[in-house]
Amino acid sequence: MEVVPTVYLCAEVAEEREQWRSIRSSFKTRRPHDDPAYLDLMAPEGAVNRMFYFASEDVRVMYAFHLQPVDPAILGQDYAGWSTVTSPYGYGGPLLECAKDSADPPPDVCEEWSKAWARWAQDNRVVSEFVREDLHQERLLPRTEGCHSIAQANVVVPLDVDPEVRWRSYAAKVRKNVRRAGESGLRVVFSASADAVATFHEVYLETMQRRQASSQFDIGIDRLLAYVEDTRAANEAIVALTMQGSVTTSVELVLVGSREIYSFLGGTRPEAYPTRPNDLLKHEVCNWGHAHGLREYVLGGGFSPGDGIFQYKTSFAPDGLRDFYTRRVILNETVYDEMVASRRAMAIQQGASWHPRDDYFPVFLS
Repeated sequence: MEVVPTVYLCAEVAEEREQWRSIRSSFKTRRPHDDPAYLDLMAPEGAVNRMFYFASEDVRVMYAFHLQPVDPAILGQDYAGWSTVTSPYGYGGPLLECAKDSADPPPDVCEEWSKAWARWAQDNRVVSEFVREDLHQERLLPRTEGCHSIAQANVVVPLDVDPEVRWRSYAAKVRKNVRRAGESGLRVVFSASADAVATFHEVYLETMQRRQASSQFDIGIDRLLAYVEDTRAANEAIVALTMQGSVTTSVELVLVGSREIYSFLGGTRPEAYPTRPNDLLKHEVCNWGHAHGLREYVLGGGFSPGDGIFQYKTSFAPDGLRDFYTRRVILNETVYDEMVASRRAMAIQQGASWHPRDDYFPVFLS
């Protein structure tokens, strides 16, 4: 693969998509969230998917993200042609690989990347950048731009330990529930077939509707099948199904990286709750990951810090908490401030009130 200083790739262009995947496969760390098929799956309406690749003699940096045009209906026609950058749902940020494994990137290289990124943002009229960062901060290019803060803790189950040690580290209620599931005749199977995806989607969709989940997670079966098909050759997506006889009771779509597996989407039939199918499922996903040489099972956090979902995940790894950071960068402060003012003026013009949300970025889209 030819190494050039800066490459900007579009997922929608076949040749560039192939180059994107070639670059990604050459990195030692391969996050599922950087694959163009994953970005296709999770792209917000109207967004396009891009990669910014930077290389020097000392480092290589790969950065995959959504590029989303600002809606003139919200801010007015004066801002047509401006866009925002958002890393995909999950984990992202500029992935760093140094020429020497133990070396830190030279400060001048970090500065060079920042200048190249700023030039690209200016040339492409990008006003802001929101990054959901990798849980391993050491994998990312060091940056000083923007507001860098902890969003919440995420739960990570270590897989590179003896399975018996991991079993004993579960909360007592998890071990009890796994035993109950086994005594009830439940078993977990793994597959990436179209039938498995269809079964997964049925249970997942029922669960999302029952919980009245955000439309962000309303993923159609065609898109889901396309994603699994597109990543099948690289074995980057696997469906785990908890079965009781021929009936599927709990499901999870697991993303597979070079070092970690990620709990992505899941669901459980409510009538199966007494047999604890999801506890067994997660335990068997851990066993599957360990058997395939993976190091960690990333369960993520809750809908809000410390909620019931987070507490449930913590029961699988009480000592496995890791800080999850986000980064908010205003790339063009003048235009950003103008957009905030225009958002407020548009609301007043429409006879409504608007108050920017501190927990949303960019605020003019809140």
